[in-house]
Parts: sequence; structure tokens; C-alpha cells
Amino acid sequence: MRKYQQKLQDLHGEMIKDLERDIKNQKLAADLLLQKLFGLATKLDRTRQLIESARQRVELGNPPGKRGSIGDALNWEALLSEVSTGDRIALISGDSDFASPLSKDHLRDFLRQEWSHRKNSELYFYRTLSTFFRKHSANINLKTETEKDGLIQDLTNSISFRMTHALIASLLEYEGFTQKQVEDLVDAVLTNSQVGMILEDDDVMEFYQGLYRKYHFYMSDTAEVLKSLLEGHEDRDTAGDEVPF
Repeated sequence: MRKYQQKLQDLHGEMIKDLERDIKNQKLAADLLLQKLFGLATKLDRTRQLIESARQRVELGNPPGKRGSIGDALNWEALLSEVSTGDRIALISGDSDFASPLSKDHLRDFLRQEWSHRKNSELYFYRTLSTFFRKHSANINLKTETEKDGLIQDLTNSISFRMTHALIASLLEYEGFTQKQVEDLVDAVLTNSQVGMILEDDDVMEFYQGLYRKYHFYMSDTAEVLKSLLEGHEDRDTAGDEVPF
């Protein structure tokens, strides 16, 4: 009993270390998602004209924003200036200055009407990024899973070491895998010599060690198979040491 209790404590400690490392290196799923979003974003310049328009908006008492602060007003004026007429957009903000006082999940009526009148289009309002993704990410998630399934199938059928390295590089870009995908990835090592023979190569070993760290607690038999494979392909310089999970 003590043996299993110690094993559980060790696994818990490893998970905490992995989590702390990901937080420090900004590698959490949320961090990576935001980095991708900001990388795709277009930063709008704060021109003198936009600043003046924002100040006038605040002085008139029109939303969004509060007296003495033009930040929200400047953002709104930038959207009005830069978004093409007829283009539909989604506005995501937890700031109450954008939300209706009657329903926090809806855009202020003043802003909705202004946008409709000036841009002749629809503006969809969401208070959180998670709300936006819950409504729109079904197709995104399906596409991502299809991409991962395709890469795993290609790895299972890889016909060269070079192809295997390229596929591993692509798979390393993904943060999560389903149980079925993990099982298929382990099967690729067992059934394809173009994967199994280079398991000790740095990139391949890194990928499969990462799988073990993340998923061994619910992979049961598959976890034991993967652990045996990794232990059997340790680098010769570290032979005799335990695999550093």
C-alpha cells in the first residue's frame, strides 16, 4: 500500500512540476492560443484624428467609456474607422461599458444602432473569449482533430526516417491528444520500424516522453507498453539510469 501511495505522490509531484514549467514558459493551452491570436491580429494605429474623435465622444457622454478616460472610446472609433462597410465582426469584451445595462450578454443599444447605421452590417458581441469559442469552435475543433488523425496515420505508414522526423515535428505543435490518438501513436512505434528504430533520437524521444508524462495516468496497459519502449531505447550514455519521467 505504501508503495502505491509513494508512486501516486511521485506522479503528483511530476505533474505539478510540469504545470509550473508550462506556466513559467507561457506554454499553457490558453497562452499558446492567445499567442496565435495576437500573431494573426492587425494592430491599428492611434492617429491624431482617432484620438480627437474619442475625446469628443467622451465629452458628449456617448458610450463606450467613462469621463476622464478615452481608452474604450478610442477602440470603438478605431473599429468604426478601419472596418469596411458591410463587414460583419465579433466584439469580445468583458468591459461593462460595451454591454447593455439590461443584459450583460448584449451590446449597448446605442452602439448597436450606431454600428448598424454607419457600417450597414451586424456586430456580434461576446463577453468572453470562451463564450465566442463555444459558439464558433465546433468546426475549428473538428478540423484540428482531422489534421491530427491524418498526421498519426501518416506516421503509422511512414516509409523513411526523414518522413518520421518531419511528422514528429508537426505533431509536436499540438498540445493535446485523445486516448485513441495516443494508442495509435504507440502502435506506430510497435508496428512501423521507421518509427521504432529511431525512438531514441532526440525529437522522437521528446515527443513520446511527453505523451507518457501527460497521459500515463489513464492509459493503463498502453502506458506500460510505452514505458517499456522508452526504457528499452534509452541513450547508451545513460544506460542503467531510469527514464526521466
